[in-house]
Amino acid sequence: EARSVNTPFKKITGSKMSMNALISIISLFVFGMLWGMAGLVLALPLTAMLKVIFDHSDSKYIADRVKMYTQLGEIYKLFPDCMHSKIKIPLHKQPFSIIRSMAEVSRSDFQKIQKYVVNQNAGLKSCLEKGGDILDIGSGLGYGAMHFSYLYPKAKVTAVEIDARAARESRRNIHDSGLDNNIQVKNADILKTKLAKKFDFIYMNLALHEVCERYKDKVSFIRKCHKLLKENGFLLVSELPFSSDIKDHRSIFTQMLTGVQVFEAVLGDSLTTIAEFKSLLRSGGFKNCKVVKQPDPTRVFFLCRKKYL
Repeated sequence: EARSVNTPFKKITGSKMSMNALISIISLFVFGMLWGMAGLVLALPLTAMLKVIFDHSDSKYIADRVKMYTQLGEIYKLFPDCMHSKIKIPLHKQPFSIIRSMAEVSRSDFQKIQKYVVNQNAGLKSCLEKGGDILDIGSGLGYGAMHFSYLYPKAKVTAVEIDARAARESRRNIHDSGLDNNIQVKNADILKTKLAKKFDFIYMNLALHEVCERYKDKVSFIRKCHKLLKENGFLLVSELPFSSDIKDHRSIFTQMLTGVQVFEAVLGDSLTTIAEFKSLLRSGGFKNCKVVKQPDPTRVFFLCRKKYL
């Protein structure tokens, strides 16, 4: 039975990583004892996550991720109830501790966005340096908004966050950083919010898969983003790289991310592949899109422009 539910991950014990068969069996036993069927499904992806955590040499990296995966472990217990009731729990209604942990773990993403997206695009960088308008959708604790405000003090950032708890904490963070005049935080649902101005740069970091569940609603949301952009404005979508090719699921990073993504899908988010994101952006009006080359296998960056790229 354990072998059948973990068929997509059976290659995890192969030559692509050093986790041997004994460790795999132990993980199946332990997680199966803890969480039953859900534990058997998640055993190997979770073990792969732990290996990635402890193979990394940066102590802060390890601490942040241990904290996040500890929080995830508690929420995994909700799997059976969610599958039985078919009632999902959106992220903004989950314990705030998991939201804070995820924000801390993804904080370094903005350095990658700066290095591999903004610095490589002269038009975008010049616009921000001159004082462009930035929209941060799903702004969390405000780390992205503060990052861009520090680098581009002339720019004005509007940060929209649906979770009232996160919005309050982001306002405190922004105030403590002395950036109140540069950043406006809105505690609102971006789908229902009317914004008075248009923007030069809109970005979402690990937020698009949380917006809506139905594909057609996501398309409507992307069309709204298209309308909110100024002519020649940029949209950046940073997401988890979920592949539709089963062969890709033999890599350690895909196995690691699959555990997190399945968790989010069961609790209210959509399990969206890279191909589906591309199709979604095209359907939403962005014909000029590209995947940005960058070294982090746990992220995929889509850069779109309203007119020419």
